[in-house]
Amino acid sequence: MKMDENVQQYSTKFSSFEEKHMKIQNYQKEQLEKLGEYVSEITEESFWSIFPYILGIDSKLVLLEELYSTIEEFEVTEKEVIEWVEKDYVCYNKEQCGYLLNAVSKHSMIFNFK
Repeated sequence: MKMDENVQQYSTKFSSFEEKHMKIQNYQKEQLEKLGEYVSEITEESFWSIFPYILGIDSKLVLLEELYSTIEEFEVTEKEVIEWVEKDYVCYNKEQCGYLLNAVSKHSMIFNFK
């Protein structure tokens, strides 16, 4: 799968966000724009400096999709969801791989993002 197709898949996933959640819509659009910019800047020389930012945005978008359902279910605000994403995306992959947050994880690119 090409990276452009991956960006398009995110756009499709988030197209279901309701208009009543404009802050979340704007946040995800901002993240997708950043992702598109980073992808367009990739060259053989720049890949390793850009890749950590792409991983970070990917974690934010996956976490946003997971937390989106909490708005109605747990009566949290859009602002709270966005704050959680910004705070927790740095440990998202670590948790998904089964590490405790205070545990030292093995060196891996998926834990090295910005």
